[in-house]
Amino acid sequence: MKTHSKRWLLRLIFGSLSSFVLFFVLFMVLIAAMFAGLNDKNGGGSDCDITGSISATGNFNKDTYQQAWAKYFTSGVLKDEADHTIKAANKAGVSPALFASIMGHESGWGKSSAVRNQNNPSGQMSGSTIISYPTIESGIDATAATLHNLVVERQLSTVEKLGSVYCPVGAANDPTGLNASWVPSVKKTMLEFGADASATLATTCNSGAGSVGNGSAIITEAKKYLGVPYVWGGKSPATGMDCSGFVGYVLMQVTHKSYPQYTVSLESKGTMLFNGGKPVMSELQPGDMIFYGDHGASHHIAFYAGDGQVIEEPEPNDVCHIRPYKDYEPDFAVRP
Repeated sequence: MKTHSKRWLLRLIFGSLSSFVLFFVLFMVLIAAMFAGLNDKNGGGSDCDITGSISATGNFNKDTYQQAWAKYFTSGVLKDEADHTIKAANKAGVSPALFASIMGHESGWGKSSAVRNQNNPSGQMSGSTIISYPTIESGIDATAATLHNLVVERQLSTVEKLGSVYCPVGAANDPTGLNASWVPSVKKTMLEFGADASATLATTCNSGAGSVGNGSAIITEAKKYLGVPYVWGGKSPATGMDCSGFVGYVLMQVTHKSYPQYTVSLESKGTMLFNGGKPVMSELQPGDMIFYGDHGASHHIAFYAGDGQVIEEPEPNDVCHIRPYKDYEPDFAVRP
């Protein structure tokens, strides 16, 4: 009787514990989903293809832009980033003049502590903490993703509408009221950066081919994070990434769209190759996602980098690196 009583008690305890764990996990998933919806800065709809360009005829003058850049960004970490900023604006489908004006005002024209120490040129924050980026180019690209979400996805088509969200008057983190000057200051410097009086904040996208774009663009972006430590559950190069955090982050930077950062969730984000079977390395393209494990239960993901190489965040106590494909061959592949 004592043995049966102990077994019954153990079953009761473990049964209750399992129920509690299940409830807690479901609760956390719900909370995460809510916050993802509130804080998604990358958008989820269509945008400029990475292989496309923008038509700025009539509302943007590049020569004027370059002259203004040389005038305002005379020193500091943004001094040589004019061309990269134009490219980032092209990908995001937003006015380069708007882009430059916002970065200038938010970074003290490339001299603020945030841009010098965290590679953050636009005052982007997570809660009350300034976000850090591994390079100034990745900080510019993150700014592009944010502006795409606000201007293109949410259609905040005037500086006034954008300012009400980006730099709201009366915000708790603006006790001295500096935000009140943001709209007129941005509008003034936009004109100096080559936008005419009829300029819109969004630009016209001329899409190229492909759902994500040139696979080499994916690998070019992925290589920026070589050496970033593997951190289980990590989703940002500033704090480390795991395998799926790395793949999802790269795709978001390239497309300016929202992507999951979980291995199984990424299985459906593209076209299944080889009928879901074992990939043939010679038929893979750079940028293809390669998975390890069964469908619906994959446990590792990486990018095929071309030339028989794989780029990945591998495992704990290691860093993002490139390795031979043949060292560890995948079970299936998806083209994003």
